[in-house]
Amino acid sequence: MEKIKCTIERITYQNPENGYSVLQSTIKGYREKQTLVGTFHEVTVGAVLTVSSR
Repeated sequence: MEKIKCTIERITYQNPENGYSVLQSTIKGYREKQTLVGTFHEVTVGAVLTVSSR
C-alpha cells in the first residue's frame, strides 16, 4: 500500500455528521491539484495529511 503526503488546498465538500469529504490537495511531484475523496474528520485547509488507498 502506497502512502502519499499531501497538503489540503481546498475543501470542496464536507459532511460534518460523518466526515465524508471531497478535498483538493497538492502533492509533491504532481503539477496539478489532486482530488481526495473519503472520510476525513475535522480536516482544515493547510493541513498536511498522509493518506493511503485500499
